[in-house]
Amino acid sequence: MYSWTTSQCERLWNDLVALAKDPEGGGHFVGSIVYIEGGLYQVTTIPRLLLIDGQQRLTTISLLLCALSNHMTENALDSQVKSETIRNYYLVNREEDGDLRYKILLTNADRAHYVRLINGDITTDPDPENLLVRNYRLFLRKLADKKLSPDEVYQAINRLEVVDISLDRRYDDPQLIFDSLNSTGLDLSEPDRIHAILRCQSIQVDF
Repeated sequence: MYSWTTSQCERLWNDLVALAKDPEGGGHFVGSIVYIEGGLYQVTTIPRLLLIDGQQRLTTISLLLCALSNHMTENALDSQVKSETIRNYYLVNREEDGDLRYKILLTNADRAHYVRLINGDITTDPDPENLLVRNYRLFLRKLADKKLSPDEVYQAINRLEVVDISLDRRYDDPQLIFDSLNSTGLDLSEPDRIHAILRCQSIQVDF
C-alpha cells in the first residue's frame, strides 16, 4: 500500500532543487530497486516484473513525472523534453490496453487512484485525501511555483541513482527477501506484504 506522506515528497522535491542548482554536480542516490520476473513471457510481450523493494520511491517518482507531463500540457509549456515523451517512456505502454497499458500497476487498494491520475482524471476522485492524490497535487503546486523549469525538473530526475538488483526465482524467495528488507522492528500490515507489479520494457530505472 502506498504510504509516502507530504514530508517525504517535500524531501524528494528539495533534493531535486539541490540537483538543479548544481548542474555540474553528480547524482543523488535514492536507494535500491529489487525485483524478480513475475512469470514466463514471450519475446513479443511486455515483461511483467514483481517489484519487491522500491515501491514507494518508484511510485512517487512516477507521480512526479505524471504531474510534470500534465503541467506541461495544461500550460502549453515549450521545453526540450516533451510531455508525450515523459508519458510514453515512463508512465504508459501506448500500444497496450487494460492493465498492460500502465508501466506500474499498484495493489487493489491504490490501483484505481493511480490509474485515474495517469489518465488525467482527478476531478471525480472519490477520495481527495488519498495519499497518491495529495502527493500528486503537491507536485503540481511545486511545478506551478516555477522555481524550476520543466527541463530542470526532468534533468534533475535523470540524475537520481538507484542500485538495480534482479533476483532469480530458482534461488530466491521474494517473500523472505521482502520481509528481510522491511524488518524494522515493526509488524508489517497485510497490505504491505502485497507486492506492486511493475510492467515495463526494462527494469533499469535511471530516468
